[in-house]
Amino acid sequence: MQLPEVLLTYWFDSVNAVNFQFRYYGIYGSKPQTQPLAFGGTIIAPPTASATQAQQTQKLNPGGTRWYTFGGYYERRLTPLYENYESGLPQFLQGWDSRARIGLEFTYNDFRINDGTPLFSQVSPFEARIRFHDKGLPIPVIGIEERHWLGYNFAFEATAQGYWANKWNSGRSEGGTVYDSQSGFETHWRIIYSNPQYRGFSPFAGLNYNYTKYTQTSAGVGNFLRVQLFGPEVGFNWSI
Repeated sequence: MQLPEVLLTYWFDSVNAVNFQFRYYGIYGSKPQTQPLAFGGTIIAPPTASATQAQQTQKLNPGGTRWYTFGGYYERRLTPLYENYESGLPQFLQGWDSRARIGLEFTYNDFRINDGTPLFSQVSPFEARIRFHDKGLPIPVIGIEERHWLGYNFAFEATAQGYWANKWNSGRSEGGTVYDSQSGFETHWRIIYSNPQYRGFSPFAGLNYNYTKYTQTSAGVGNFLRVQLFGPEVGFNWSI
């Protein structure tokens, strides 16, 4: 999986800001499938042992999946609230710039297997796809960011952000009311290089962890998706 992200921030003053966040989940990989698989109202995989070899074994992949998130947030620097009292704190707690954010995030997820058209066990009017966003809701998100200068031109940054919603009425009906449940958490640990000669350009490298769980349920719906990833990241900040 690849997870490119763009985060735009506009500061009204030295304390208050707004953010817009966009992410794209690029999913890759495949797996040979030799057993029947129920998905999206139909059956994928070989119908009988007498089927052709192509029907008995096929490689399933998430090709064609379109998965994005859009977020809007209010961000506030917390440091001015306590910086006059830092002298009484232990040394390792001094010198941090703290920021908090709160906002809404919406997930667009058109999840597909083989772009919706793998080999089915029989003629089917369905595609192998689930449009999670059709029954999804914007979800409140909270987060925090901490930054500390390590020395000349280098800073350490740690962020954490999460959300949780359990069985919210989606306003849609399919065999009864569809309830939307979403939960997620992400954290980033980065080393940032900042040099005034670069005119606001600051590259960074680090590690990130991301967990997402999506459940939609009703008498006629049972959609479930869970993804967990951990890996390196690189990027840059640019301020004007």
